[in-house]
Amino acid sequence: MPVRIALATALLALATGCELPPPVVPRLTPERVAERWLPPLVEGKTTRGELVAALGEPLPFDGGRVGVWRLLLVLDPAPLSADACEERLDEIELVWAHPGRPGAVVDLYALAERRERLLATGAMIPVGAEVHPDHPRHLLTREAEFHLVAAFRPDGVLARSALRRVMP
Repeated sequence: MPVRIALATALLALATGCELPPPVVPRLTPERVAERWLPPLVEGKTTRGELVAALGEPLPFDGGRVGVWRLLLVLDPAPLSADACEERLDEIELVWAHPGRPGAVVDLYALAERRERLLATGAMIPVGAEVHPDHPRHLLTREAEFHLVAAFRPDGVLARSALRRVMP
């Protein structure tokens, strides 16, 4: 529905000669990500076992007292084919190596539509100690990446946690 409204607004603006205001791009805040994809993180209550059941084994630090998960947000969790991976690598190279070239400009309307889709129907792929064979392909399709760091008490109960965005 939002895409239809944006398209109708764009056509109306073109017909009247008006310039369109930039779209509002939904923000991927840690709070939104936690609400949409993570189990409740309640310090003093959530257990390591609950997080492992939901996200898999974390990367362990400090003798397992601290666990870290990489959380990849993707529009579609299906891995890319080898050919699609090559095309995606070419797109990334074009944008990062040649930002002034055609096709390297950020399309805010497309970005807004992708963010809306991600928040509505996207998926989160947690990456911890066990790396899935499709992990490199998922990295190419991620829309954003967050890291969840959780410190546990000796009894396995969550002492502190932090969710941080590390990639747009």
